[in-house]
Amino acid sequence: MAAPLAGDAIGKKGTNMSDRLQKMSLPLLTAYAAAVAVWAAVNWGGLALTQQLAAIATVIVCCHEWEEQRFPGGFLEMMGSILGLDTTGVEPHRMYSKPDVLIFAMTILALTFPQVPAFACALLVLGCYEGVVHVMGIKLGKLSRPYTPGLVTAEVYAAFSIVGIVMIARAGAAGALDWVLGIVWFILGFAVMEACVWRVVGLSPKEIPAKFREKVARK
Repeated sequence: MAAPLAGDAIGKKGTNMSDRLQKMSLPLLTAYAAAVAVWAAVNWGGLALTQQLAAIATVIVCCHEWEEQRFPGGFLEMMGSILGLDTTGVEPHRMYSKPDVLIFAMTILALTFPQVPAFACALLVLGCYEGVVHVMGIKLGKLSRPYTPGLVTAEVYAAFSIVGIVMIARAGAAGALDWVLGIVWFILGFAVMEACVWRVVGLSPKEIPAKFREKVARK
């Protein structure tokens, strides 16, 4: 019996560690964004344009996560309500840690591999998407006031992304293929993240599109 008990203890310890990391995902993302900001400030003149944009995007999207999750917070819960999902029994960190991981992955790749402009392009596509989806949330939710948690920083991120796209185009820092690959990377990463988020509340990836189509049809 000793072996199974030891295995159970190890499994429980691993689960507890995973839960602690998920609870710490936003502070960890914040520390990472602060480190990126300092690194970029010190090395600004030697950075490629895509790295400069990625560094600024890292700070903006970190602020965006704070607005979505904490001040005032509640964006995913609001979206769950719009889709008719009950999130009351779900610990928020189990949902919000997933976007934090995606943001880290997208930004670290753009910062580490400036020779692959597609990674920076994906960050700017994400910014444009965030600007649109938060406005859509107001429409779909028929909210009494024109605000969704994260709206302010989402629109800042979207505006920055549009400027960044123009800067990249003028500098010739990315070609058409880079933008196509960036969009593909964004879609794949975002789709996996969304599937992981909504699986927490018992919604399978196959059900997500149907839920959105149903909500739009009702509107």
